[in-house]
Amino acid sequence: EVVKTRMQSGNAAEVGECVRDIVKADGVKGLFRGYPAFLLRDLPFDAIEFLAYEQLRLIYLATLASGGQIGDVETAVIGALAGGITGALTCPLDTIRARTMNEAGLSDRLYDGPFETAKAIVEEEGVAALFSGVVPRVVWLSLGGTVFFSSLEAARSFFAAL
Repeated sequence: EVVKTRMQSGNAAEVGECVRDIVKADGVKGLFRGYPAFLLRDLPFDAIEFLAYEQLRLIYLATLASGGQIGDVETAVIGALAGGITGALTCPLDTIRARTMNEAGLSDRLYDGPFETAKAIVEEEGVAALFSGVVPRVVWLSLGGTVFFSSLEAARSFFAAL
């Protein structure tokens, strides 16, 4: 995750070079820099996304006539909403993760751990900085929610028919 984040942000051009630079500066532990922030983002993300999807699904089902079914288009829209909502809510956690991981292998660091990173961002840049990149994140995760939940429902239907 650290190598991917560093490469996405333009801090490294090649995987091998990136790994060597991180290990040279921080040792092998540098490859796991920001892992607590990664977990603080991903665990709530999954819980929130599934909760949002199921709640939106139940709300939509309640609006249908008794025995109504949710179709593929509705599933895609509900999945997009769940992904987008979750992306917006967890954007601060993703910003913290990215800032922490981008410093792997650097001698001058601004951030220490996830909570110190959040505090520094808010103090130096304001709360709005925690939502850096929220629009592309919401768009990307809305698309992901569409594909994921549509696939999930298709798999449910497939295996239920066996």
